[in-house]
Amino acid sequence: MNVLMMRLQHPEHVSAVEHHLCNITFYIKNVLRLCSDAVSEVNLLKLKILSKPVNTNTTAVPIG
Repeated sequence: MNVLMMRLQHPEHVSAVEHHLCNITFYIKNVLRLCSDAVSEVNLLKLKILSKPVNTNTTAVPIG
């Protein structure tokens, strides 16, 4: 059954489906935004780690 026929015969079902699709789209957008934020945080941490000066005044201590 195509969407137009379904819309004409059962508008309440189409409305409910559209509502659920909007909710699903909203949640997917939020998840993608959170993933993007997490990637940004990881990139900032990488920059912080890479920009720290390396301490070359340490000596190796044998283990055992």
